[in-house]
Amino acid sequence: MLGLVLGTLRLPLIVLATGSPLTAAGTNIAVSAASAGAGGLKHAREGRVDWRIVAWTAPPSVVGAIAGALLAGPTAVSTTAPAATTARASIRRVLVTLIPSS
Repeated sequence: MLGLVLGTLRLPLIVLATGSPLTAAGTNIAVSAASAGAGGLKHAREGRVDWRIVAWTAPPSVVGAIAGALLAGPTAVSTTAPAATTARASIRRVLVTLIPSS
């Protein structure tokens, strides 16, 4: 649950910092993958991974991710730009409210 919340907060902040929704999305995915990998490794070392389920669910997940990336193409840029602008404006309002001006 914590990872979901942090990822949800992290993405708009990265958009705000970079100004690019595509850079933010890629960076957010890389950070999420690194933390998921570290957590997954710990669970695997402690014997809490059912490798039969992994073998059953991983191939369609990989195929779906690749297909989604190939199908998204340049359309993703035009559809995410308005959302990124809205996210940046919302974050600024929240930060202005939370952080008193000196």
